[in-house]
Amino acid sequence: MKPKQDMISARQLAALTVFSLLSIIATTAPQSAAVFAGPSGWLAPLFGILPVFGVVCLIQYMYKKRPNEPFDQIFYSVFGPVVGRFVLGLYALWCIILCFFSLRVFGERVVSSMFVQAGVSLLSVMLLGLCLWAIRGRLNALSRLTAICTGLVTVVLLFISLAALPDYDLNNLYPINPMEAPSIVGSGLTVLGTFGIIVYSQFLSSRVSDRQQTARRSMLPLLALMLSAMWLIVFTIGILGSSLATHMQNPFLIAVKNITGIEGSSRFESVIIALWTMPTFVFITLMSMVSLSLISSIVKLESTNYMAAPIVLLIYVGAASLARYAPDVLRIYRTYLQYGHYLFQYGFPLLLLGVGKLRKKF
Repeated sequence: MKPKQDMISARQLAALTVFSLLSIIATTAPQSAAVFAGPSGWLAPLFGILPVFGVVCLIQYMYKKRPNEPFDQIFYSVFGPVVGRFVLGLYALWCIILCFFSLRVFGERVVSSMFVQAGVSLLSVMLLGLCLWAIRGRLNALSRLTAICTGLVTVVLLFISLAALPDYDLNNLYPINPMEAPSIVGSGLTVLGTFGIIVYSQFLSSRVSDRQQTARRSMLPLLALMLSAMWLIVFTIGILGSSLATHMQNPFLIAVKNITGIEGSSRFESVIIALWTMPTFVFITLMSMVSLSLISSIVKLESTNYMAAPIVLLIYVGAASLARYAPDVLRIYRTYLQYGHYLFQYGFPLLLLGVGKLRKKF
């Protein structure tokens, strides 16, 4: 158990998680949405956020029924100690696997997309070094850092939006054909798994002072997440067009490079790299904290600080092993890992509710 001074609010935890997802959304959402719905892909976040609101309300319902138990303890109460430990172990392993892909896809590829000849191994080592320092620190310190970074990212995104006004082509975003409604609704699946990562952060609920208000406190950060995703897709498709965005691995950063007012500015590209590395740093740190918290719950450890270094080393080895499959890494994330997200974000919570109702735990 962490000391009381490391407690944060449910809104801070949600905002922390939302910020950590920006890099993932910028890398995957524009292309995937364009593939599913073409010019109407910018509506994908509108449909993708609805199930997330539902599962967050479901988690709050569990907190209210069992007010003295954090999220991981609810698994023990409902499934029992053996099955509960097994399921939580799967969650811990899954979060570490997500860190593999985050470091490889959303960290290294930011640099390689801007500077093709740049070496990225040093970036990985430096990023994980910072993560090791942050993992051993306090969650509320990470939350305060995220608040500062959110302000910086917002300022830069506003600047980008204004600079790109001459380059927007509204014909790339319209018309919205009612006959394509099934494709537009289905495009919500492209961001559903990413949005639902907020479920994993609930395993840190033992450090949340008002977890019974999770749904209400998370509404504003989730709304900001939806609007941010819509803006990223509108920005990318509005400049490049849906056809071109479909055939690029990182269309958002390519769109940034094609802004007329800042085209060819290596200094501005460096700023974008730095800012887009921040969410990756926060994401790896947050998921590592979740994994360590779950491991501590499973094996009853009083302190996990000495396990931070092995976890970080495992992340580096896992990300390096993905390098040999470089052409397919992003495709694997967008396909197979999405099914894993559906299982861990929606399948297990619904199963938890069903079994809890049958055993009269709720």
